Amino acid sequence: MTKRRIVAIVVAVVLGTVCLVGIRLGMNPKVQAWVFVARYGDYIEEKYENHIIITDGVPCISATYFGPSYRHEMIEYTLSGFGIAPSSTYYGVYYSPDDLPMAYAQMNYHLVKQSEGYWTWEEKGGDNHGSVAKIREGWYYFSASF
Repeated sequence: MTKRRIVAIVVAVVLGTVCLVGIRLGMNPKVQAWVFVARYGDYIEEKYENHIIITDGVPCISATYFGPSYRHEMIEYTLSGFGIAPSSTYYGVYYSPDDLPMAYAQMNYHLVKQSEGYWTWEEKGGDNHGSVAKIREGWYYFSASF
């Protein structure tokens, strides 16, 4: 085997590995959440401060605004999910102007602090559970399984 051919094979293997790692990271819900906040967070916050609620025009599966009639205002963006009811899991982010960690869709579950900036919740007597992790001031990642 020639030296040139060996180099070509090594380069192909390295590039293939880098591509697979990139694809895997891109599909990771936590990475998707961080990228979403990095790209759209400042824009969403600016619009919110001007009393404009952004639930359209950002790439997400769904966006829900929880207004003043809820315990706390927030905008929740579901970024990915899988499964068919009754066993589905959702991943996303939410903007909390009050900078409060909350369970998915403000469901009435008690958050249990696991470490700095990370909480979990679970349904007593059921199998619903999830987690919340702080990304930056006002922004949180969530996962919710039902």
